[in-house]
Amino acid sequence: MFGNGRGNKKELFVMDINEINKQMIESVVKCLENKGLEYAIIGAFALKLHKIKLERMTMDADFAVIFDGDQEDLKEILSKYGFDATSIPHRFTFNKSAKVDVIPVSEKRNVVYWPTGEKMDLFGLKEAILNAEELKFGNDENFVVLKVAAIPLIVVIKIRASIERLEGGDITSAKKHISDIIACLRQYEEEGVRRFEYFDRLPEVEDEFMCSGAYLLGVDLHNYLSKCDVSRVVDDVNKCLKGVVLSQEDLMLIKCFLRGIKDGKIERHEP
Repeated sequence: MFGNGRGNKKELFVMDINEINKQMIESVVKCLENKGLEYAIIGAFALKLHKIKLERMTMDADFAVIFDGDQEDLKEILSKYGFDATSIPHRFTFNKSAKVDVIPVSEKRNVVYWPTGEKMDLFGLKEAILNAEELKFGNDENFVVLKVAAIPLIVVIKIRASIERLEGGDITSAKKHISDIIACLRQYEEEGVRRFEYFDRLPEVEDEFMCSGAYLLGVDLHNYLSKCDVSRVVDDVNKCLKGVVLSQEDLMLIKCFLRGIKDGKIERHEP
């Protein structure tokens, strides 16, 4: 959805991105919207749109899209908007340089099987699309409204990605995802008053303000998921903890996050 400076979407303007990547993102959105395909931007770039400060820089974007067709059909659709397929089934290039991952999410299956024989767990992706938030990208005079996954659901996706990397022996990539997760736990709901409202629910912690953000992220995540899915997230977090070494402060954040997931039952905040 493109705009001309009018509208009541959430104000969020991202300026520090090169023109090619900006054109790439706008072209993907135009392609998907023209085809009537529901999508959400996920991953590190989505966190950047949410103003989460990460330890690493990223210009690549990741899209999840409701699509039950063949992977070749998706390639053909994107090719008409200037995208070239690569050896990685879900990765495309734009203008021979910018990279974007477009992951098809089936409404009928929980796993996508790639032509290479590999498979990807789609846990959390459908929820991310169905609960996507609309954020502005550009400037006051010329912007595009993007559908971006909510932070709690990006965390779920990154937890699953961390496990897949750990199981595949890619410790470096796993640590990048875990670093992004910790950044979310530290920075969630820093603005406003929500962090101050639930100090009494926290275990004994030195920094109640910081830990309450992690707790609230868990609470909000609980409200997105079914009871079965909540149990799976808890199990997945524990699997991640077995594969990496974290500081005591980070472990406390995760403890508060898990406490929030289990407690739930607080209405999700509406901006």
